[in-house]
Amino acid sequence: MRIENMDTTELFLCQCHNVSHQLILSTIDGTNPRTVYCSFHLDNYGLWNRIKSAILYLVGKDRKNGDFDGMLIKPEDSERLSLFLDYLEGKPSNTAFSEVGNLEQTYEEKNARHSWKVTCLFSYDMFSKEYIHHLVINKCECISEPKIGTDYEISHSVAMKNALLPVRFVNAIKHIFGYRSCYGDFDSYELTIRDVPSLRKFVNILNAIKI
Repeated sequence: MRIENMDTTELFLCQCHNVSHQLILSTIDGTNPRTVYCSFHLDNYGLWNRIKSAILYLVGKDRKNGDFDGMLIKPEDSERLSLFLDYLEGKPSNTAFSEVGNLEQTYEEKNARHSWKVTCLFSYDMFSKEYIHHLVINKCECISEPKIGTDYEISHSVAMKNALLPVRFVNAIKHIFGYRSCYGDFDSYELTIRDVPSLRKFVNILNAIKI
């Protein structure tokens, strides 16, 4: 069965329920090649955080959670996300969901007065005109207090693109003064068929976490 052309829009809100953290996916009927248009709300940090982000950006270092206040994606949104991937492929997926495996990129960090073992299960970058959108799934196991157990962090963060030093300097100044993107409060990027294999893995992990 093929997925017919569709004209639809879906709103995804952050797990923290803050309505300023949101992602909007939409399609336009008859688009060829098929494309999913993504609008991401860039909730700007306060002045001090913008200054820190600008300094790290100038010296070529990435800020772990991006240069804006990102969002946490809810595992229960996996079915709605999968529908957009079905649309890009033109057919429903027959992928069998399995347990999370192939864990890699493990490190330790301190957060909320506890030590955590963090394992990156998934990482994928999407690009707009001005920014890089990082999609990451981390498995977090509490080391200092085992009874706290294991949690998962599914984050969508945004960082300024790297560039030559003069361009970085201009971008850093704009960032300090609260500039967001050429789309105002939203930054936009597009998903096509080439993104489907990686995002299928993303949805697969979401379903395993949701169980």
